[in-house]
Amino acid sequence: MKKLIIAALVVMFAATAHATPYLVCDPQDGVTEYEIVDNGNPVFTVDAQADGSLRYDLADIAKGEHSYSVKACSMWGCSEASGIVIIKTVPQAPVLKIEIEK
Repeated sequence: MKKLIIAALVVMFAATAHATPYLVCDPQDGVTEYEIVDNGNPVFTVDAQADGSLRYDLADIAKGEHSYSVKACSMWGCSEASGIVIIKTVPQAPVLKIEIEK
């Protein structure tokens, strides 16, 4: 009986988890950093992980639509290919409309 009560309490107090969006890619030989471009404008570079992969947290981006392009960079420069384009839309907060009748 005690096990049943403990199991019920665990289920009732379970917390929800919110995943953070990440921009990731597979490991690549010789890559030292990645150049991230938003809507055609170079934004910043991110150091590659030890294995040459990319893992960048997108949680702090501004609201609106963003078109990201990623270029792999090595000691010889960045790739000329535009890489993959990712469209990320961050929704605006809902607007609460209150009408007061007289």
